[in-house]
Amino acid sequence: MSLVPATVDLTGTNQILQGTDWVRTFACTSGGSPIDLTVYTGAGAVLRCNFRSTKVSATIVLSPTITIVSPATDGLIRMTITPSQTESLGTATLSGVYDIELVSNTADGNKIERVIQGAYTIDPEVTHT
Repeated sequence: MSLVPATVDLTGTNQILQGTDWVRTFACTSGGSPIDLTVYTGAGAVLRCNFRSTKVSATIVLSPTITIVSPATDGLIRMTITPSQTESLGTATLSGVYDIELVSNTADGNKIERVIQGAYTIDPEVTHT
């Protein structure tokens, strides 16, 4: 497929709210048309996402759950972050970078595509349980 990853910053009004259920859906498109993500839904396919303080940091800050929204032909990816995932961050790493990669498992072998990338900020919560 060889995509150019879309840049989607999770900052400002789109920032992650600490201590809440946070879900966002991203559209994977090429030339304005949805990308068929079916090859990334079979056995052995992997969807992965890491948040880090910098691109070269060895420390993973957060690994949200990534799923392909059905039908895969619509090209939609959902990122889900639980309250416990963001609560565990404290105030140590409230900004950085992330990306989403899809790994296919086909007869031709594994193919890795970075589909989304960007910066993130986490808005710290005031009310704790």
